[in-house]
Amino acid sequence: GQTLTVNPQLERGIGIIAFTSEPSGAQILVNGSLVGTTPRTNTVPTGTNLVVARYGNLGEQMTTVVVRMGDEKTVPFRFELPTTESMTNSI
Repeated sequence: GQTLTVNPQLERGIGIIAFTSEPSGAQILVNGSLVGTTPRTNTVPTGTNLVVARYGNLGEQMTTVVVRMGDEKTVPFRFELPTTESMTNSI
């Protein structure tokens, strides 16, 4: 008989994530790499992806997204704008 050596390679697939934010314009990082600003659609590797959205002085939000091959997901972020309270003076 013959011996056949097989080197199995696991293929990582990709999925698609649409990133949105309110207000739009948040920076999006996937697994530590800046991919752009919202609204934006990116391909991402299958598996667990760490997503961070940053919006200037409104801070940052973080979530993990599990993606299977061929998935299409939407990941929304909402940043609260500071409220302005008007002050009234009584005389």
